[in-house]
Amino acid sequence: MGKERFISAEIEQAIAVASAIADQIGAAGSKEERWRLADLLCRKVNETIGMMALADPAAWGDRRRIRRPSLARIAKQATKAGVEMRVSPDGTIIVLPKPTEGPVTSPDPQGDLDKWLAKRHAN
Repeated sequence: MGKERFISAEIEQAIAVASAIADQIGAAGSKEERWRLADLLCRKVNETIGMMALADPAAWGDRRRIRRPSLARIAKQATKAGVEMRVSPDGTIIVLPKPTEGPVTSPDPQGDLDKWLAKRHAN
């Protein structure tokens, strides 16, 4: 399976505390008590994950930061998709679809089917 990792006593204790809190949620009587315990459990789990990350940063792998797309990249993708973008002097962005070349005609699917059948069954 995977590589065995050493877990320190502090991390084991934090996991045990989180497990005990999870057991208490089921036995809690009131809704407010369950919410309080669930909030405490969430904080303890996050704390435990932080401890584990500090103990072995390589265990989390190569995490890349997800960057927001730049306006230049969006403009390039829009151009590839056939959309024209213009920036006016006041900073607003105007998006214009590219004009189509020639008249727009609807395809005739029945005519295409007839041509295909005639070609295939000519022999």
